[in-house]
Amino acid sequence: MAKKILYLFSDTGGGHRASTNALIAAVNKIHPETKQEMIDVFAECNAFLNIFAKLYGPITKYSPKLWGKLYNFLNDPKKLKTLENTAVPLIKDELAERIKLIKPDIIVSLHPMTNHIVVKSVRDLKKDIPIITVVLDPFTFHPAWICPDVNLLIVATKEAKKLALEYGMPKNKIKVFGIPIDPRFLEKKNKKDARRILELKKNLPTVLMMGGGEGSGGMGRIIKKIEENIKNIQLIVVCGRNKRLENRLKEQSFQIPIKIFGFTYGIPLLMDASDMIITKGGPGSIAEAMAKNLPMIITSWLPGQEEGNIEFVKSAQIGYVETKPGKIATLVNYMMKGNDVEKFRKNIKTVSRPNASINIAKTIVSYILIFLFLIATPSYAFKDVAKKHWAEKYINKLVELGVTQGYPDGTFRGKKKIDRFQVASFLNNLSKKFDVDQNTKKLIAELKTELAVQKYRIKKPQNMTLSGKIEGNLLLSQTNGRSLLNNYRGRFSLDNNRVRIGIDTLDQGFNNAEDLIEIDANFKFSELNFKLGFGPGDIIHGNTLIPYLDGSVFRKNQPNIIATVAKNHVRMEAGYTILNNQTNGLVSDHDITIGLGHSGKIVRLHYIKGTARDIRGEIKVDYRPLKLNIGAGSGKLSGLYVGLEVNHKPIKISVKKVGSQFVTRTNLYSFLPLNMINKYVLPGTTDIAILYERPISKNITTRVLVDLVLAGNSEISRTTEFDLIFSQSEKAKTSLFYAGTARSDVLGLGLEIVL
Repeated sequence: MAKKILYLFSDTGGGHRASTNALIAAVNKIHPETKQEMIDVFAECNAFLNIFAKLYGPITKYSPKLWGKLYNFLNDPKKLKTLENTAVPLIKDELAERIKLIKPDIIVSLHPMTNHIVVKSVRDLKKDIPIITVVLDPFTFHPAWICPDVNLLIVATKEAKKLALEYGMPKNKIKVFGIPIDPRFLEKKNKKDARRILELKKNLPTVLMMGGGEGSGGMGRIIKKIEENIKNIQLIVVCGRNKRLENRLKEQSFQIPIKIFGFTYGIPLLMDASDMIITKGGPGSIAEAMAKNLPMIITSWLPGQEEGNIEFVKSAQIGYVETKPGKIATLVNYMMKGNDVEKFRKNIKTVSRPNASINIAKTIVSYILIFLFLIATPSYAFKDVAKKHWAEKYINKLVELGVTQGYPDGTFRGKKKIDRFQVASFLNNLSKKFDVDQNTKKLIAELKTELAVQKYRIKKPQNMTLSGKIEGNLLLSQTNGRSLLNNYRGRFSLDNNRVRIGIDTLDQGFNNAEDLIEIDANFKFSELNFKLGFGPGDIIHGNTLIPYLDGSVFRKNQPNIIATVAKNHVRMEAGYTILNNQTNGLVSDHDITIGLGHSGKIVRLHYIKGTARDIRGEIKVDYRPLKLNIGAGSGKLSGLYVGLEVNHKPIKISVKKVGSQFVTRTNLYSFLPLNMINKYVLPGTTDIAILYERPISKNITTRVLVDLVLAGNSEISRTTEFDLIFSQSEKAKTSLFYAGTARSDVLGLGLEIVL
């Protein structure tokens, strides 16, 4: 019964990650069975866009005015739409793959640039996954946060709700809860105990200074002015990720007690030890300070983005706003004498929403349950509810839950007015079903065994799918004078999520039934994931009707078993493969592999035992849009291979070079790389290929491929292909193609049917 939440954020500043972690902690507190994962969308899904995301920190730190101009420049629907149209195609497919792999029950977006992307990714997957956006700017926020297609928008204040309505968000999709902060900020420690733990003086007034995740805000100058003007004080200084500031302060000597911290998760304890806080105007910092009832002095803020926060601090009278170091020191001295402190604390209690994280977490978990209850419902026949009526599935689910029921004569009477007694009964039954705090754990325990049985009896057969394609090509002309010919290929797959059986007829060049079948099986034992494979191995293609495909390789499963374990983005693997190649038909070599990887990078070592003993190593780095593959060997596999791919749609460029001694035995073709037309890049050659593929209309796509093989400075072969693909529907495609080499040319017509 444990459900899964996926959080989307980006490390543009510390607030997005901090708020994500706060919601994860809150959900763990109220519903620990829930599984939760988080994705830094730009860092994990598109390296190119992540370059711009990484500029956020330096720009806001060294040139906040430039950030303000950029923020206001994009505060325009047309410009925002242009940015969206540019960014979404670059990232939505990769994000869709991550979502498909993670299989979340709900998605929570905590960044303004991820909302439209995730909506389109989920739409492409054709999944019913609810999406919730949590806006992290409490008063004035950028219109990029608004995507009317999400299921729910959570904002911090009534002012934010009013702005969301102005931006076009439907009223029924908006809820007001506050800024999510870690539940640890709700736990208060005695001030003297906190100071004892931090080794601070117990009776000395204490001021906490923070400059946000990037440690900005002229903190060094403020410390100097406080030291010059106030003696009876101690400071706690948090430098965030600003290592330069942290090291510089730690090297200095001060006349007052100062504790220096870098980036730390111990902020709740530091606040418990403090009497007031000096901080930048980030929404998270302000919300955390209010939760700890700390009067504040705001010293810096981002133009545009955080200006509303400053107006709030002033209008709510919960602290001061001052940028000049000398005046900040004067205000600290003024507040140390008790001036305005109690007024600020009283006002903070009035406007603070410290339980925002818990309330948002309850909403998320409840939303999962409600959404799942309202889909895939059984059918109950009511005489007066027509089949395919828009409300039929909702009525059926509520009847199933016991929230409501039909009349004894078999009618539902959907248009009949109800009285207050019936409303009270209905709401009471509904609240019992979705009381997350009291009933969910009990429901999980009661249904655990039954759900396991149902998963075996019902869910598995429903997940079993049969799919396939039939492809055919008709050659309209051929320069060598041959008459009209055709070829075909059928590809079919039977998949039940754990075991896949594939059948591939390839084309008329293959008649052996043993070459057709390929099997993959996946299972898990404890923390280990196992994958079993069986198939014919590499098949060297011949007797084709399209000349340049002669000699191409179809890589099928070798008989193999691979075990992997992944933890904290680190992947370890071990495998055993029988090298069965069609070039000589012998099974004479065995490949024992070990590998270690992290976040798209993996290093593998192969030990080949058989007619000879060889060792081969390879390094693969996948840093989108770049892929780098380096292989080296000793013994019979001496030499070097280097491959580089750049995939930035609509263009893909591939360069592969194989050393002259990389492979010296013909039955070890498996270790040679393939180029873009599925041919081996042979020892001593370099393959350069460029692929351009782009839709030119809704139903028409153009494709151009040029592949060049060189040996030294001499050209061995050049292949050119042009395709014009017409998509009549999701299940049928027609293509016109030209394929040419130095020896021959083919003009053809292709047809693909999806079953």
